[in-house]
Amino acid sequence: MMSVTTAAKIGVGMGITVATVRTFRVSNPISILGLAVTGQAIAWMPGFAALCLRSLKRENSLPLSADPLTPLPREVLTHIQGPLDTEKIEAGELGEATDPMGEAIDQFDDAETVTLEELREIRAFYPNFSRPQKKFSLDMSQTDITDEELGSIIAHFPNITEITAQDCQSLTDLGLEHLTGLANLTTLDLGKTLWITDDSLLLLASLENLTTLRLNMCIQVTDDGLPYLAGLANLKRLNLYGCNQITDDGLAQHLSRLAKNCRIILI
Repeated sequence: MMSVTTAAKIGVGMGITVATVRTFRVSNPISILGLAVTGQAIAWMPGFAALCLRSLKRENSLPLSADPLTPLPREVLTHIQGPLDTEKIEAGELGEATDPMGEAIDQFDDAETVTLEELREIRAFYPNFSRPQKKFSLDMSQTDITDEELGSIIAHFPNITEITAQDCQSLTDLGLEHLTGLANLTTLDLGKTLWITDDSLLLLASLENLTTLRLNMCIQVTDDGLPYLAGLANLKRLNLYGCNQITDDGLAQHLSRLAKNCRIILI
């Protein structure tokens, strides 16, 4: 009989821990540490693990309370028994263990565009997950992202080059303050983000590499904010469609120099 490899044992323990953390949404570091220790303890006792898993396999045919080894909610049982195989544990044939989020992280590392949902999935397991050098586009359109969450993401991924944040109604000027940490940002889409005001335009003036800025339907942006945009020397495309507080006089007064090299969309 082949012995269970060290890597496989560690993987089994991680699987048990992750399933429990995900199901109960555990966030306390001490609690997660305790679950990790428990998961590894079970994994390194394959005989005991097999006994438990045999009990878990019977949960579909017996009432949950009928077996003293299955006091866990059905959701936890499903998560645990899904990736683990009782017979393979007994036979020592688990093979290579993998990080439960390894595939998602690999996909992230290879992707040029990442959605907020994909990033949240990874960060739910690894809150400090970071890629300071990775350049990528972040699509968080029509999500409930908050100012605080945006700040955390930028702190861990300071090389984001494009952000699409259309119709993000929880974002405010306070959240856009964090954008100043994105020195390589070239494209920013804030269309229909209704709480953005002229104060945000002042902050955006520091984004020297910005080439595309979409502010369509940002109805609180006014002529008073236009002077801040005039300093964006590399801006090639500016969408102001639906910004009904911006006037022709304001455009002529503040953006005449910018218009020489930039396409301004008003309709």
